[in-house]
Amino acid sequence: NDFDENINVIGTLEECIHELKSSPDQQILIALTNTKVLLLSTYNDYEPIAETLLDTSDFGEQQLVNVGWGSKTTQFHGSVGKKAALETVNVVTTKLKSDDDDGRSHIVWRDDGDLFAVSFISLTNQWRTIKIFNKQGQLQATSEISLNGYIESAIAWKISGELIGAAMRFNNGQKLTISFLEKNGLKHGELVLETGENIKKYVQHLAWNKDSTILALVLRRENDSYIQLWSLSNYHWYLKQSFSFPSINIQALLWDIDINNKLHFITDNGQYHSMSWSWISQVSYTNTRSLVFLIDGCHLFVSNFTHSSIPPPMSSYEIICPLPILAIAFDDDHDKLILILSDGSLAICGSSSSLTNYRTIIHLSEIKSVHYVTSLISSSESPIKNIHNATHYRLINQEFYFIENSHLHIYNLENKTNYTLVHTAIADTLYSTMDKVVHDLYKQTNDDQQKVIAPNDGSSTSTPTIIEIVDQHPIGQQA
Repeated sequence: NDFDENINVIGTLEECIHELKSSPDQQILIALTNTKVLLLSTYNDYEPIAETLLDTSDFGEQQLVNVGWGSKTTQFHGSVGKKAALETVNVVTTKLKSDDDDGRSHIVWRDDGDLFAVSFISLTNQWRTIKIFNKQGQLQATSEISLNGYIESAIAWKISGELIGAAMRFNNGQKLTISFLEKNGLKHGELVLETGENIKKYVQHLAWNKDSTILALVLRRENDSYIQLWSLSNYHWYLKQSFSFPSINIQALLWDIDINNKLHFITDNGQYHSMSWSWISQVSYTNTRSLVFLIDGCHLFVSNFTHSSIPPPMSSYEIICPLPILAIAFDDDHDKLILILSDGSLAICGSSSSLTNYRTIIHLSEIKSVHYVTSLISSSESPIKNIHNATHYRLINQEFYFIENSHLHIYNLENKTNYTLVHTAIADTLYSTMDKVVHDLYKQTNDDQQKVIAPNDGSSTSTPTIIEIVDQHPIGQQA
């Protein structure tokens, strides 16, 4: 056919190609086989630039030089003597690779195109190994062998360039982490995702946003998928967002290269999704106190800056919920707080001097009152029907405002009624517009007694109100 006639064969390889990846500047194409790394020039009819053996015992050009300081040969060994110290001890890892490993080889480039890393399963020892090369194909470093731990298949190079993130397990699989490697192959910190004896989740994808401030993860457990957004501040990792996708497999996930906090992903049912995020400072001001709220997974850290300045991740006290917290809404006038959880349920918090349901770091005697969960509205009873499409949460008096599917919803906490502003237009304007819109609506519906809202049954014939607000999910305060 016509398609076959347009194919131009430029060369053949004896081995099968397992992975192809072009450099960020599109000048180099890497072809990966079982045993070789082949670099091709895209500007010269794909002529080979270099050919390097992949599965070797060589560490690379950045291997550290050992001058003997602190080594066993120069240490004092007591009665056993130096002869015992020189005896070779064979240590064997308890497990070679993860049961959830996809078995594939993966290539990731550093954003400047000078280095790339290859994650592959060695044919000699069946371990997953990471090797780092420069753009000339010269081996620079190899990941160190972790005792009682092993590397999994998910890998990504931080956009800012200093670290490689790779999924790893330790303690015989009882500790799931994202471990960070430097370009010399040595480990430099980790993000602990989960610990326990029966961890069923594994990391499928990971990616950093454009300015390297947010790390997005896709985790799998049986048939379900989870998207998590993590952020680092003061050497502490915060889980800012967590979404679950039951019975859905997320095939690909990446950040937008032009818009900083815009995330794209595709699911196995053929749907394309896009989410935009913005940093929001959660601060409550009153005449008597100033509170700062900080989200970290199932924990909400609350700091009372009226009494003392506490740097995060420490706090005055914390509220613990059964599920990850996505956003909060608070009412300064009535000292009420709503936590929006990952399944769409709502945790309503009140303020009291009661000493329950929180953990403290400073003396409670310095705080007049603290928040704690007083009631929980389940996901089936929650006014939020699709948490993936809900944004812009506000709380005024006993009315809870939020945007869902381009409509402004108003839920009364006292009588459990839900109203919707029909034909609400979501436009690209500032996030702060939401505050003005909600306050104007509250004033109009309560002071003037004008019905500009419609019940969810669609029976209202009032004139539709057009509201313009940005369609972005709040990530939470950036500590």
